[in-house]
Amino acid sequence: MKKLIISALVAASFAAVSTPTFAGAEENPPSENNDGKPQQVTVNGGTIHFEASVVNAACAVDANSINQTVQLGQFKLSDFSKKGDETSRIPFSIKLNSCDPAVASTAAITFVGTPSESEQDVFALQGAGAAKNIALKLVDSQNKQIAPGQVSTGVKLIDGSNELNYSASLISTSDEVSAGNANAVTNFMVTYS
Repeated sequence: MKKLIISALVAASFAAVSTPTFAGAEENPPSENNDGKPQQVTVNGGTIHFEASVVNAACAVDANSINQTVQLGQFKLSDFSKKGDETSRIPFSIKLNSCDPAVASTAAITFVGTPSESEQDVFALQGAGAAKNIALKLVDSQNKQIAPGQVSTGVKLIDGSNELNYSASLISTSDEVSAGNANAVTNFMVTYS
């Protein structure tokens, strides 16, 4: 009888220790303090990625210029009735901080991306459902076109912050175009000299 009671106590203690955890159960379920108020509960909130780079250059690219989205707008198919039809240009800029003109006097940008199949001086649209025979055109502040992989005209640097201004538009590369998404991606590099 004594062995039976000990066996029952051991089994009960294992059952209490090995209580199963079910999916969706909170990590630290709330309980109440002796005063009836809920206790503090901590749960996993997510992940934060921190990105940066350290450069040995005349300037540093401003954090707001590193990953930009330029909204060009929505256009009708009839806006592209013939080859060379272009939408209005939308300005954007690349800001450089902490510039030291004693280290380099100019900065030039190279936009890297896929050229259009039919016109090598404009950027191809990307993604499923992309509009056909329409491309992205970039120009500098002097309205000089910048082709994919081409180094833009250098901008004279001043001490401190500098803003390099550009514009983007959509352009038809054929008389026959079709509707679709008009998204393009370019990376950029800064050349100091």
